[in-house]
Amino acid sequence: MPPSPNGWTGGARWFRCDVFELDDTADGGTYRIHPYDKSIERTGSLRDALKGSSPLAYGCLNEDGWGNFQQIACTKAHEFEYVGSWKAPDGRYADADRDEDAIHAKCRTLVARYATVPVDGMLRYRTGTSYRLPSEEAWARGDRGIRCFHWSSGKKLTRSIKGGGTKLLPVN
Repeated sequence: MPPSPNGWTGGARWFRCDVFELDDTADGGTYRIHPYDKSIERTGSLRDALKGSSPLAYGCLNEDGWGNFQQIACTKAHEFEYVGSWKAPDGRYADADRDEDAIHAKCRTLVARYATVPVDGMLRYRTGTSYRLPSEEAWARGDRGIRCFHWSSGKKLTRSIKGGGTKLLPVN
């Protein structure tokens, strides 16, 4: 955040960067397709907050049939796992997911890197994907992060796919 217009005119040339956690959960800890933009008050340092297992990090999830994700330990039966995000180009929010095939292709590439499988013509037969856009409000603020998830197409997994290779994600 830059200085106020009066501050800038007066010579202030600093920028402040704020980090905050958004409350993107519904009752019971589910992740909504379009989360509410509500920040959560936190105190203390975020240093190493995402190292190892962390309640702030997405991991393995199940879907409740209504488009909501619920976080679950990767050792418990699950169908989804967060694999990373990619930045969509600037544009209108209404147009953000018009080309779903292209979005899934980019998400499959993230799955491949995460699971350590080849990015080739067979990748679409190794993994399903799901994705979530930021909320419209977050998009308006500049958040273009498309969150990608491995989807096991109904097969329940009881471990993370991270580094699992072609044994864990064979061609189907």
